[in-house]
Amino acid sequence: MKHVSVADAKARLSELIQQLHEEEEIVIVRHGQPVARLINVPRIRLTDHSISQPMPLARETVAAELFDMDSGPITLR
Repeated sequence: MKHVSVADAKARLSELIQQLHEEEEIVIVRHGQPVARLINVPRIRLTDHSISQPMPLARETVAAELFDMDSGPITLR
C-alpha cells in the first residue's frame, strides 16, 4: 500500500491512477493522517451487447417459449 500527500495527489493524479494497475490501493494522507483511498475498479465489458445493439427485452426473447406449451422445457439464455 502506497501513501501520498494531498499535494502530491493533486499534482500527479493521472500518474497515480496509472499506478493502480500495480498497486492494490493508494492512500492519500494529510498531516500524516489518511483522508482518502484510491482503489482500482475492475472494468466490466459487455461481450454480446453494446449501446448500439441493446439487450433484447425479456418478452421478445422468452414469450414464444412461455406460450408454446408443446416446446418442452423452457431454458433461459
